[in-house]
Amino acid sequence: MSNYYYSMIGRLLDGRTPVASTGYYMLDEDGQVSYSTIRPSVEVTTLESFTDALVEECKRIIQEFADSADNKEVYAFNLYTDEHRGLYVYMNTESCFKETLSSYQNEKEDEYDRDRTIQLKYNSGDFDFQFWFDTASESGRHIDHFVKVHSAVSYESKETIEEAVIGVPVAAIESGVIDDGYYVCVLNTVKRLIADQAFGLLNTTSDFIAFAACGDDYVDYSITMRKTIDEDLFYQVFPDVKELDSKFEEVMKGNENLSLAESIAYWSDGILRESLGSEPYSFQKPFMEIFVQLSRFGNELAQESIERLTEIAADLQGFDGEVREKMSFYLEALHFSGKLTPEQAEQCDAIADRLEDADEAFRDEANMLRTFVS
Repeated sequence: MSNYYYSMIGRLLDGRTPVASTGYYMLDEDGQVSYSTIRPSVEVTTLESFTDALVEECKRIIQEFADSADNKEVYAFNLYTDEHRGLYVYMNTESCFKETLSSYQNEKEDEYDRDRTIQLKYNSGDFDFQFWFDTASESGRHIDHFVKVHSAVSYESKETIEEAVIGVPVAAIESGVIDDGYYVCVLNTVKRLIADQAFGLLNTTSDFIAFAACGDDYVDYSITMRKTIDEDLFYQVFPDVKELDSKFEEVMKGNENLSLAESIAYWSDGILRESLGSEPYSFQKPFMEIFVQLSRFGNELAQESIERLTEIAADLQGFDGEVREKMSFYLEALHFSGKLTPEQAEQCDAIADRLEDADEAFRDEANMLRTFVS
């Protein structure tokens, strides 16, 4: 997925922008899916009910693991999702980690320094315990709706789903849940489990952590993990990140007097992602951090973005992938520039019209611009 996709996910997880839900995906008894802007007269899976279902299923998994012989020195719980809308629960114990580390060290002993050992310890792909949700249970029916709808949506264009003719709907799900809101549901689930003291059933270590993951390490270490792990414990578990945070703050202080143009130029390598060694990635920060740093320019950033988008749209003759990539930067920047003036909102609407006139493939970009109008 693109840098801009994960910046958008970061915005949602950080509470900078709300989950947008403009309609409903409807499901018939044969598993066919269609889309409607009108709420159907069947049970609807909402952001809240989907989160409730995840919480109940996680509690069931925790209880079953607590009753097993493996419930010894549990040091991590991870509720994982990604752009493929997968949903998995992972847990690991100290004894299992030591066995995994030993097996890796036997192959490449010289490569496992402190930082790589920590990375291995908290990489859920190397955890011994992976769990799936029971979608046939009463609590899991909302998860079942999610799985069935996303399976259909993943293989069809939204235009096809909108035009689909199906049988009588038997269930529905808010579009916001499917269209990226599930990331927020996953994070809120872990928060709820902590608030409900659900992990009290487990035999945990003193440095036990519970966290959500979105499939992008930069977003996870900078945003999601910090939402559910106390800062002191976070830095205790990840001392390398604490060191990077300190260095990053020092570097950013040196940039406080840069102009907007100078700041954009400063971040150019990161924008182009020419190298993971460039900033902000070298500090274990996500792509979104570029926009966070630019947000201090406020409406100046908005005006610059609108002017650049106006120029791009004026020259469009049809779809151009490179132009779309350039456009994405200024579209994302608008989310971090604060409230637009009425005149700027009108300009966004005009740019949206021009994009749709140039090529239907720019419909998503046009719709994004219209969110700033409303």
